[in-house]
Amino acid sequence: MAKEIFISYSRKDFDRVKAIKDEIDREVGIDCWMDLDGVESGDLFKKVIIKAINEHDTMLFMLSANSMASTWAMDELNFAKYKGKRVVLVYIEPCTMSDEFYFDFHKYDTIDWNNPLQHNKLLDNIRSWFNLAPQKPTPIQNTHPAPTPVSQANPNYYGYLEFEYNATLKRAMVKGVGTTGGDIVIPPITYLNSIKYDVTEIMRFAFSDCDGITSIIIPDSVKHIHMGAFKNCRHLESVHLPSGISEIEDYTFQNCGSLVEINIPEGVQRIGDCAFHHDRSLTKVTLPSSVKSIEMWAFRDCARLEDINIPKGVTSIGNGAFSDCHNLRRVDVPAAADIAANAFPNTCQVH
Repeated sequence: MAKEIFISYSRKDFDRVKAIKDEIDREVGIDCWMDLDGVESGDLFKKVIIKAINEHDTMLFMLSANSMASTWAMDELNFAKYKGKRVVLVYIEPCTMSDEFYFDFHKYDTIDWNNPLQHNKLLDNIRSWFNLAPQKPTPIQNTHPAPTPVSQANPNYYGYLEFEYNATLKRAMVKGVGTTGGDIVIPPITYLNSIKYDVTEIMRFAFSDCDGITSIIIPDSVKHIHMGAFKNCRHLESVHLPSGISEIEDYTFQNCGSLVEINIPEGVQRIGDCAFHHDRSLTKVTLPSSVKSIEMWAFRDCARLEDINIPKGVTSIGNGAFSDCHNLRRVDVPAAADIAANAFPNTCQVH
């Protein structure tokens, strides 16, 4: 019988990765394989690694700047790909994939271990892959208030939204959602112990990997949508953004492959790194006159995007911002804008 999980990592990340291995072992009930001895090189080490990868069904590649620079870790990842293993890229720190790494491995699922929702999803996925019974969850200290059942307040709300509350400011942040599908309407206010809280923020990765969500409406009370909030919502088709936000943060809508149209409201000044990266159904983008910067890879690989109006106030367009948008034929850019050399595909005329 095949063993379960091989962990690939950089030795520079040993302590962090060992803690992750121990948690998976403890919470899921399996013994992940990981090089603990630190054999540095040589044919013996190569044979040990090859044998271990061959014996395991799944590889967790611990993604960091160190692992992408590690010859051994990259050799392990390439060998697992060659052998057809299940591979999951596990971010253990914020880092950006190099062009070469993205080209070779972008089709693999990614998990941010530091995001509690994705963290728990990975543990559940591992149990599912190997038909392991769920274990009782380990108690978490200082837990936040229980999810608010918004579906009871309004029939248009789907499922349960979870909030984090600031009692001093009487503000609530959307922390997550207790469902993986449907049409989401975020309420402008919520209640805790009969006290009203304004809903003002959506937290980092709050809805990421909620594959079945098809639409979302965000009220104008929300002033900040944090990084990666809707990343990997692959069936998200429509979004209503609030009027009070000032930026689309990094990775906010990355890999939302069903998103067709986005209307970015007036007041937004920055489109962040990879904000709409790999949204391959996106055909229409409306940028407001307030936009000043379009960052690295913001619309990279939006393969169906045929037209984009760059506002006159834009002062910078980052590296690869519209690269691989092969249907984009002509773009008019303000004369004063600082444009990275490969911001647009070679087939696009920039004026």
